[in-house]
Amino acid sequence: MSRGYQPDEHLDPRVSSEGREPNAGDSPKTDELREQASDEASQSPGREPDRPGTRTAETRTVYELRGRTYRLRNSEVTTLVELGKFRAVAREDLAEFAYVGNHDRMRPDLENLLRQGLVEMKSVPHEETGSRQLLTLTKNGHRFLAQTQSAGKGQALYHGFTKPREAHHDADLYRLYQKAAAKIERQGGRNLRVVLDYELKKRLNRDLAKLGKDRNSADGKHAVADTHGLQVVRGKIPVPDVRIEYETRDGERARVDPLGYTESEAQFLYLVATHSGYFTLHHFNAFAGVHRGKRSMSFAQKLLKHAHATMRDYMGTGSVFHLFSRLIYGPIEKDNVRNRRRHSFDYIRTRLVQMDFLLENPAHDFLENESDKINFFCESLAVPKDALPAKVYEGGSGSSSTVRYFVDKFPLFLAAPIPGASPVVTFGFVDSGTGSLWSFVAHLAAYQGLFRHLKSFRLLYIAPRATEFRRAEERFRASVKQPLESDVSGEILRYFEIRRKWEKHEYVVPVTTDFEFLNEARRRFHGDRFESLYRAWITGQIAERELRLEFSQLTPERTVFFDTYLVRNGRSPLDEKHRHGVNGA
Repeated sequence: MSRGYQPDEHLDPRVSSEGREPNAGDSPKTDELREQASDEASQSPGREPDRPGTRTAETRTVYELRGRTYRLRNSEVTTLVELGKFRAVAREDLAEFAYVGNHDRMRPDLENLLRQGLVEMKSVPHEETGSRQLLTLTKNGHRFLAQTQSAGKGQALYHGFTKPREAHHDADLYRLYQKAAAKIERQGGRNLRVVLDYELKKRLNRDLAKLGKDRNSADGKHAVADTHGLQVVRGKIPVPDVRIEYETRDGERARVDPLGYTESEAQFLYLVATHSGYFTLHHFNAFAGVHRGKRSMSFAQKLLKHAHATMRDYMGTGSVFHLFSRLIYGPIEKDNVRNRRRHSFDYIRTRLVQMDFLLENPAHDFLENESDKINFFCESLAVPKDALPAKVYEGGSGSSSTVRYFVDKFPLFLAAPIPGASPVVTFGFVDSGTGSLWSFVAHLAAYQGLFRHLKSFRLLYIAPRATEFRRAEERFRASVKQPLESDVSGEILRYFEIRRKWEKHEYVVPVTTDFEFLNEARRRFHGDRFESLYRAWITGQIAERELRLEFSQLTPERTVFFDTYLVRNGRSPLDEKHRHGVNGA
């Protein structure tokens, strides 16, 4: 691992971290004197001597390009190439890998590159690890490599900082690449070439575009994926963040995507990243069809070694993993999902039960993300978007708010409610075993608008214990099934009658069911039309028969199902009552 910097290891503060163009007034002699002073400083008695086997001060080659003069050592050109391959590289990683840990050897090279305006360096904040110094090529640095062809034929090059999160992501790829590249070279591989996801996506899109109208067909996607050594997962082609293309010892072309996971491990991580973010090794064993042992421990060690996940022991119940790394979420285009974030204990417990359900029902084709669900309801079923369950997230100072849909991320799929019946939309609700229905009640309220636009659907109540099944069904029948399957005019008449009694203070003893119905009806039957009808009804201007005729065309023809599902564990993961809960070891 690389060591931390000492105070005297930073660049001379007189050297701009932004870099500068060579001054037109600088003479060649001035440049030589400045470079000599930098080299002498790095070799002064007050410094640590170079490690055995490293070079002493190397003369610089003069490059004349488009009216500019650059003086560079071979090691400095190599540094430019490394930065160009990955767009951004951490200063400490560059020292560890390109300079074999020798900061004194790296210092004059960076000073020279910054001074000549070929490289830019700045401290970039990181949301988890704090800020770190990153390096990137400037436009002139990129132009220098392109004109001198120093990076080799076909190597794509990048320059300039992107957003902080993306810059750190690119820098992480450099470290990941080094480990894989060292292994390839030990096996006799040569002429290594780095392919970032930007380039690979461009290749995929180009080949898919050639298919024309067949670009979205399953056969077309599989053919293109095979060409590029990729796979189709649930209709999409996940792209690795970085790929290494090289020649083997025998001269054959080869490629490797350096994350180090087997095919089954990668498929499991896709499932976790898409639906949960949290899992235990019990889940991995169930997915892979293996027993607790060497394979699961090897998988856990890889996750932790590459810092793709964290592991915590919750309340003595077993180890729970949180998959958070953008190196996992990025290739499957899910780097902005909430699963990457840290969550509360109750949220984690719910996601673990959901993982149990998903693993026990692999045949279902689940709608994976927000856009898939919006497209299904709004385009396929013509449901207006404002009827979908939504939550508004307020932005920071000066930024606008954001509306997100289906934020619960519960299972949503098509399935037959009874054997032999046609598939219907099935909404999953996951109860983690808390013994309370408040979250279920809130969930039903959020989905009422969508429910009213569907002719048939099913709600599946998923839980690790059956203790709340009866109460949940009663609540669902009262607040969803009966109102949706009944005559709408009858619901409106009941609303008017209860509202009149409430406004005239006729309730001596509170009737809970009436009050709950009144609150729900006020939300359902609001607007000028209902207010006018209510005033006409209460003053006797419209009779019950006329009111029923007014809404006779709205009598619904719906079929609403409610089912329960008991996960096979028969208990809630991380339940305080089960000190030997899901075992993560």
